[in-house]
Amino acid sequence: MIVDGETGYLCAAGDVEMFCARIEDLIRDAELRKRIGTAARRSVEEKHSIGAMKTRYLELLDELA
Repeated sequence: MIVDGETGYLCAAGDVEMFCARIEDLIRDAELRKRIGTAARRSVEEKHSIGAMKTRYLELLDELA
């Protein structure tokens, strides 16, 4: 669901330094927060909304029929 650097950040489990660095990047850069937030919202609306999920389920049912 998350595209690293585009719709959020991915950090390796247990990598506290990387996690803190990414949080600091977001705290310091309002434009980065806005860009990532906008991209994340658009991704959720396009791929995970009720309408999008309905379409995918119907396509799957058509394939199975």
